[in-house]
Amino acid sequence: MLRLIRFPIRAFVLLSALLLIQLVSFSQSLKGKVSDVVSDEPLVGANVLVKETGQKLFVGLDGYFRINTIKPGNYTLVISYTGYDIKTEPVTISPNKANFVRVALKSSSKELTAVAVTSDSKAEFNARKLEKDAAQLLNVVSAKAIELSPDITAGNVLQRVSGVSVQRSSSGDGQYAIIRGLDSRYNYTSIGGVVLPSPDATQRSVPLDMFPADLIKRIEVVKSLTPDLEANAIGGATNLVMKDGPEKLTISANLSTGGNTVFTDRSFSGFSRKDINFKSPTEVHGSQYIAKISDLVTRQLNFHDVKYPLNLVAGFSIGSRLLKDKLGYMFGSSYIREYRGGNTLYYQGLGANDNPPNTPAFQNVQNRQYSFLQSRLGLQAKFNYILTPDHYLDLYGMFLQLDNNQHSHTEVDGLGGTGEIDYFDRVAFDRKNMAHGSLAGHDKITKILHADWMLSYSAAKATTPDQVDLETYRETKASQALYLSNLPSRWSHSHDIDKSVYLNFKLTPGKKVEITAGGMYRTKDRTAYYNDYLESSAEANSPKQQFTTIGNAVFSFIPYPAAAQGDTTNENNYTAHEKVYAAYAEAKILFSSKLQVIAGVREETTNQDYTSMISPALPGKTGHFQYTDILPGLHLKYGFTDKENLRLSYFAGISRPTLYDLIPSSNSTDLAALYTTSGNYNLKHASADNIDLRYDNFFSSTDYVLAGVFYKRITNPIEYSTFTLNGSSVSANNVDVRYGPTNPTAAATNYGFELVVSKYFGKFGISGNYSYTHSTVTTLKEILGNNNGSPVVTFVNQTRPLQGQADHIGNLSLLFKDSRSGFDAQLSLVYTGKRISVVSPFLDLDTWQRASTQLDFSLTKRINPHFSFFCKATNLLNNKVYQDILHQNNLIGFPGGLKGQTNPARILIQQDEFRQTILLGFRYKLQ
Repeated sequence: MLRLIRFPIRAFVLLSALLLIQLVSFSQSLKGKVSDVVSDEPLVGANVLVKETGQKLFVGLDGYFRINTIKPGNYTLVISYTGYDIKTEPVTISPNKANFVRVALKSSSKELTAVAVTSDSKAEFNARKLEKDAAQLLNVVSAKAIELSPDITAGNVLQRVSGVSVQRSSSGDGQYAIIRGLDSRYNYTSIGGVVLPSPDATQRSVPLDMFPADLIKRIEVVKSLTPDLEANAIGGATNLVMKDGPEKLTISANLSTGGNTVFTDRSFSGFSRKDINFKSPTEVHGSQYIAKISDLVTRQLNFHDVKYPLNLVAGFSIGSRLLKDKLGYMFGSSYIREYRGGNTLYYQGLGANDNPPNTPAFQNVQNRQYSFLQSRLGLQAKFNYILTPDHYLDLYGMFLQLDNNQHSHTEVDGLGGTGEIDYFDRVAFDRKNMAHGSLAGHDKITKILHADWMLSYSAAKATTPDQVDLETYRETKASQALYLSNLPSRWSHSHDIDKSVYLNFKLTPGKKVEITAGGMYRTKDRTAYYNDYLESSAEANSPKQQFTTIGNAVFSFIPYPAAAQGDTTNENNYTAHEKVYAAYAEAKILFSSKLQVIAGVREETTNQDYTSMISPALPGKTGHFQYTDILPGLHLKYGFTDKENLRLSYFAGISRPTLYDLIPSSNSTDLAALYTTSGNYNLKHASADNIDLRYDNFFSSTDYVLAGVFYKRITNPIEYSTFTLNGSSVSANNVDVRYGPTNPTAAATNYGFELVVSKYFGKFGISGNYSYTHSTVTTLKEILGNNNGSPVVTFVNQTRPLQGQADHIGNLSLLFKDSRSGFDAQLSLVYTGKRISVVSPFLDLDTWQRASTQLDFSLTKRINPHFSFFCKATNLLNNKVYQDILHQNNLIGFPGGLKGQTNPARILIQQDEFRQTILLGFRYKLQ
């Protein structure tokens, strides 16, 4: 029987082999490459038609197309690609021969003087070309990469750039960029080269979760600054290039929905903000006004539950050229409504105990449930008008708004699980706005002299009106009765306005020399307001008031009238100004066909002043500061070939203190630690010497390797530690020891290695980056000890990494792209090593965020030439964010055990869980 089975199998194999030999003898294969005629970059996705057979092929991610079986003979290939002239290429297929054809296409894009109009289909090609040709070290994320990524905001996109990690908001979104281990204070964000103001009253950093990703043409992360760029970026600069007018009518739209899986286990808890008073009683009636209980509304504390809330993401843009291509325009809009949730476990600390010395002290454990309703609106318009072939204008306007409705419910339990149980329901509506407008001109004065200028206006605003905390409690865990405690209310808002003028001249006396000079002037006007009230529970003849509903609750001001008069005399109320004058000159010289040198110098003069609302009896009610920096730069680029470079760069950069950092305060005193949280009017700006060495090899726009090292030495780094306002040495004898921003005596160092690799194999690709960073800074720390029952304070220096710096950061993406079927898929892994998240004033009690790994997924499937379906899913593995104090765990052993306290070598401080977010939608494109 076995032989009877084997015979037909062998016969089938033999016949199949003979048939295959016969087919091969009458057919051959053809392989070809389609590339740009100038750069020789492969044109991924180009269409190849075999005219005689009707076969349709697409250029794969590796830059090649293949026909596995084709009979010998003469054929005609018709090759087309968006933005290029169609080309007809005759080929001859010879028997018993490896047949290969190379086709070079010529770009059909119109060159409008200095305006290059290109198609989105060339986005990746252009991004790699920018990185290759840039004078400085640059990482670029193209519009196509943004579209295909799992991210819908600029902040989340940035986490995928080499050497960049993000600081997340309370909702889990990437908010601020940490570049090469340097916190956001050492970086800036710009649009088209114009530095943006921040809506946050306490810092300069722009919250990048405000920017919808679908309005952005590309993101540029500049890591070495040339003299023509603003110098306030020791870590680097994030430049957002927004979408502009295309060469022909282009329309795009997207619509998607989905949800956050947090709300599969519980409902979203929301509130109505229509009754919120945007102005405090003091703002309405004046600073001497005594508030009435009726002035403070509480109707927003009536919560409503929403089961399985759905998110909405929508975008639309249209652009074209009119008036015989003289006028280009682009209108774009984006709206994102997201229901986000979070679950947090938090151990609230009390600083340190004195016996044993510097033992972490804790007050309670908190379980928090967050419900966020975030609404993002983005609008932009861009116009380009060609006056003459030598003169054109750009007009750009943008408006962003991020509304965040937050309800957080917190249960507070004393350690050990006995005693009173407290509850806090926080209702906060936060609105951030940003408006930006610019008018720029580009002029060819003579054949060798060009000029460009820009006028810019930018305004950022944040307001949190009537944030309330409903405080209730139960006397014990077993108690059923719920009692009312306090109802603090607070109003805050800030406004930051920048007005800027830029002027640049470029002289090209020869083909190998280019001289650029220019300058800028910017004024910044910032105002910040803060006011709070405290309502207490009250009931006749009873010290306690049982809570049923907010409508039945009775409040009063205790003590009256002090508690009824808003607190407007703290450091959060201030006005401040900043003026920056800058001038630069640089020369770009081609010493040979291989060596390019850029050398120059920049001068920046800074004037800062503030007026605060703290008491005139306290030092530092007003302040004024002025300094000038001379900042040289030298950038060498040696091209081994037209695709292979070696770069060596040096630049001097600075980091200015935020205006808020300079203002001293007189509150937030921690009696146990003997210090006061405060600003510092003695604070100096930081300056740094920065050196980079990088090797680039752009085999193609899809296959490339970037590898480099960097070193930074930062003088007067701005770090949090203990200090005195009078400038004396900190000691136990000081009566006014403070904790806040200061300048360590010794310089900080920061160095590391970066690697970016991308490689494609037919329809499959792999791309990734890895960075190693090491930094050191030495700051003053406090030791709280004990001597015969009395606390003793001593101060020592401690060397630690810079806040926010992770030793290891990595990204790995597995990609699949089938141009023929229009299918794209991407599985992305983001790894961030452990880093200091909060710097403690106490020795060895800093809070560290553990290393984390996040896995995301996205796919796009083309339905027809205009419509496509897409899916985006983030945090597939439900990565939780953990923060610890790396100290012997003194929370182990409590009765009943404490959640998360299992490791004797570290103390869990906070655990955040955000779950998965999934979006499904459709996209329309006409171009």
